Amino acid sequence: MFHKFFQPKRNQGKKKFNILISEQDKGYREYLARLIRYNRSTYNIYTATKLERVFDYIYSDIEIDIIFFDIEAEKNASNLAIIKAIKPKTRLINWSNCRHPEVIENLYSLGIRTFCLKDSQPQVIFNAIDYINNNQNILYLDKQLNNCLYLLNS
Repeated sequence: MFHKFFQPKRNQGKKKFNILISEQDKGYREYLARLIRYNRSTYNIYTATKLERVFDYIYSDIEIDIIFFDIEAEKNASNLAIIKAIKPKTRLINWSNCRHPEVIENLYSLGIRTFCLKDSQPQVIFNAIDYINNNQNILYLDKQLNNCLYLLNS
């Protein structure tokens, strides 16, 4: 039997995956962070209370892979376009209670392709992470938002 110190490291050479959660509400912010940490323990989770604070992370040495944001908390949606312009490889997931098709369509026009609701089942959130991780351009909607598909398909 090998000693545990001699066992191969599984994550050796792999880049750490970084997720930033931009959420004003402390309860939601902590819930999503705990959910991801518990189910994806190798991920680094960072939090910000406003999308404006996201720029601190974008300009830091930390390479953010995915940003969860709540469009309802944002006064200036153009910040999303700026983030996409500065860091085009960073994927954005709208995580909010917003169910208005016009808002979803507007976000889609800004390049957002992944939409989850705050009451989405945990598996929906992890599917969103996995899908967006494999293909940035895939459209992923929580099935509760299916009424928005007609706008996005036109």
